Amino acid sequence: MRSAARDVRGGLIANCPSLRLTPTVELSARGPLQLLRCSLDCAYRVRLVRAGKTVAQTAATARAGELTRLRLPQRLPAAAYRIVATATARANAGAPGTASRSLTVP
Repeated sequence: MRSAARDVRGGLIANCPSLRLTPTVELSARGPLQLLRCSLDCAYRVRLVRAGKTVAQTAATARAGELTRLRLPQRLPAAAYRIVATATARANAGAPGTASRSLTVP
């Protein structure tokens, strides 16, 4: 029962060819941890950008409403970065949801 309820919240309960879902993506930080939350179960790609160039990237999946720790390099040169996330729903995928935030490494 819990699994079915979780699938409903995550957008996985029905596969409908005409339904196109776009997840809302949020990026946040808790101390040094960079976190992502999707409104639906999603597959995401995160890029770490410095001076317009991608210096690191990662991809994985996240469950609806749960905070997911981003696997970014632990040691970065001092600089200003931008974290850019793109996520698509794992079922009934529509347009991707996006989010970005700045990150300054002293």
